Amino acid sequence: MTGRSHPVDERALAVPKPTFHNLPPNKRQALIDAGIDEFAAHPYAVASISRIVERLGIAKGSIYQYFDNKQDFYLFLLEYAAAEQFRLLQAIAPSDAEAGFFDQLRSQMSASVRVGAAAPQLARLMARAVTDDLPFRDTLVQRLRETRTAHFRALVEAGIARGEIDSAIDPETAAFAIGGLTEALGALVLRRLGVTAQEALADLSRLDGPEVERIYDDVLRLLRDGLAPPRS
Repeated sequence: MTGRSHPVDERALAVPKPTFHNLPPNKRQALIDAGIDEFAAHPYAVASISRIVERLGIAKGSIYQYFDNKQDFYLFLLEYAAAEQFRLLQAIAPSDAEAGFFDQLRSQMSASVRVGAAAPQLARLMARAVTDDLPFRDTLVQRLRETRTAHFRALVEAGIARGEIDSAIDPETAAFAIGGLTEALGALVLRRLGVTAQEALADLSRLDGPEVERIYDDVLRLLRDGLAPPRS
């Protein structure tokens, strides 16, 4: 997994202690990778800080030099994973100012599967985050949805400016609706393919095929018909 530094978000769910950023980059990345592997492999309640430090060959107390507790470490990893997934999405389907709203959205639908294939541990970690019975799940899901809605809102506003989307449509409403639809797409794809989330995560190639592409095409057609300006 490639390490990337990114600025601290004041709205972040969890912020590491300054000592974390003082670590050499390779040690910082090793801690991140070990944490992602552990939380991707086990539910939050079962994931073990002891296993993480044993893998790294450091004292258990070392983790708490960098994070206040297990929850803060986990939340930091989720935000790191989300940032990495977005970086990969942009690399696979880069934003194109010349491309239309619907072309960009369709490209990102297909690219999301390739992001999972490129970084399967990140996909497993994020999947657990939204399915595990977490004591802080509501806060977490709300933050993830806010981030997703902000992304779609920027696309919608650009689409309105280009005349592709009806200017009477509220960008926030459209972004929220698109986000909810794309979130539900995962369940539809799994049902259509007849696989569980665990089976799909074990073999992400299952999600990359003509049947899934047809689902994306159908969804895009629905959005195009609903969002496009009225025909004169």
